[in-house]
Amino acid sequence: IGCNAGANLRRIADSFPEMRLSGIDVNRFAIEEAKQLVPQATFALGDIARLPYANKSFDAVLSDAVLIYISPGRIDKVMNELVRVARTLIILVEWNDFRSIKGVIKDHHWCRDYESLLMERGFFIFQIKKLTAKEWPSKVWMKHGYIYVGYHPQSQIFAPNFSAIPTLKFAGSAKI
Repeated sequence: IGCNAGANLRRIADSFPEMRLSGIDVNRFAIEEAKQLVPQATFALGDIARLPYANKSFDAVLSDAVLIYISPGRIDKVMNELVRVARTLIILVEWNDFRSIKGVIKDHHWCRDYESLLMERGFFIFQIKKLTAKEWPSKVWMKHGYIYVGYHPQSQIFAPNFSAIPTLKFAGSAKI
């Protein structure tokens, strides 16, 4: 979600050419760029609070630096949409605050307790990792940035062998 011009999708496509990829963004200019960068992917223009996809459409849903822009009044709707379309995994690369589910502003962006937000919606947490300078060389991302990997407990793809989750390099250089 929030694919912007497709940098993360390009990296995923390069690492896993057999994967079917989709991206959505609210910015039509970014979507046009993404179509050029990742022509084998499908793209949609839309609002992440109203995703135009069927339930359980995707094995994995990725949000990288998107939810830091979502207000407390919309975060529940957005999280419910991510859960609705995710069959197996939700991967969040976002800013963390373990004390706030709705969100607090830090360095001009929303920080939240994504572990609780995922668990409240029936996802188990496979991994929470603090970003380091090697992964994302930005002082504010090193200060607030985390990677969350949540999985649906009814999924048959990764349970119980979690070693199947690949290492990916995201646009911000974060690795999981």
